[in-house]
Amino acid sequence: MGSEMCIRDSSEAWNKRGDAWLNMGDIDRALADYEVALQVNPYHYGVMQSCASIWMERSNARNAYNYLSRAIAINPNLDYLIPVIVDLEARLENDSI
Repeated sequence: MGSEMCIRDSSEAWNKRGDAWLNMGDIDRALADYEVALQVNPYHYGVMQSCASIWMERSNARNAYNYLSRAIAINPNLDYLIPVIVDLEARLENDSI
């Protein structure tokens, strides 16, 4: 149970592995590892930002908005994200017209 449990329960380990997949261009594996990181630590706003970046690159404003909204709700000091969130809100509003 020792080290195996620590690795499985470490959100930062999953985050770093997600970063490695992302750097190798395997975005789907990166997202999968980021999701595990968020299951282990649902307050890991850095992982939320990574997921949002991926979804913005994939032109999925809804998912990007959801991740960034969660991140800023957890850490209000991420106020530099506000313009990005406002832009995503505008895109979502325009998509619904």
